Amino acid sequence: MFWLGHLLDAAAFLALPAKSVLDATRLLMQLNVTVDVLVINLALPGGVEFTSSLQHSNRDIRVIGVLNDSVEMANIPRVNAILFKNSVLNEAAKMDWLQCIQAVLTQGRTAAALQIT
Repeated sequence: MFWLGHLLDAAAFLALPAKSVLDATRLLMQLNVTVDVLVINLALPGGVEFTSSLQHSNRDIRVIGVLNDSVEMANIPRVNAILFKNSVLNEAAKMDWLQCIQAVLTQGRTAAALQIT
């Protein structure tokens, strides 16, 4: 889902895409940034734990959980929105994602968006 990083960059957000929870952890340690919104595939190994850890260290973080249509999660951490991966990626779907992120961010300040999918 690196297309989302490109979409966010084009919309003047600082997007920090990562392929895995481990990559995201390393990225955050290297850059030493505060994440305002986390877009994360909650089905990733360690995704729920990583989300909970970031929420514990940053109470203002906004979380958008990404799920596959077929995935049922019983233990979803506190999230501000849930989006499902689209089987078709078109301009309308991209705008839906961007509008969701903008809506979540209006609940708090904006600096960096970390995307892990």
